[in-house]
Amino acid sequence: MAKSMAREKRPQDLDTEDHVTERILEAATWAETHRRAVIAGGIALVAVVAAAFYYQDYREKLVARASVRLQEIDAPIGAVADHPRMGDEVRDELGPERTGRTRGGHARE
Repeated sequence: MAKSMAREKRPQDLDTEDHVTERILEAATWAETHRRAVIAGGIALVAVVAAAFYYQDYREKLVARASVRLQEIDAPIGAVADHPRMGDEVRDELGPERTGRTRGGHARE
């Protein structure tokens, strides 16, 4: 009740700066009253931001490792695709972008 009476007593012609100052004081009072919740919320926010940065770094490293691994695998496939005993069916399955050859068995230029 005391809060509602205090709000009724304030003058209606307060300028914007007084309203801002009043809201800041109310927020500071609330934060002091609920100090544990504010600290827990701050810690949770820092943990979420740190986890987001960690996840982003993890994904970048994962993509880099996958790219290196794909290049390691792709090199032997290219060597096998050029082997003279390799059938056209396998070359077609691998595709011209992997074997460097077209369906007719001719090298691409």
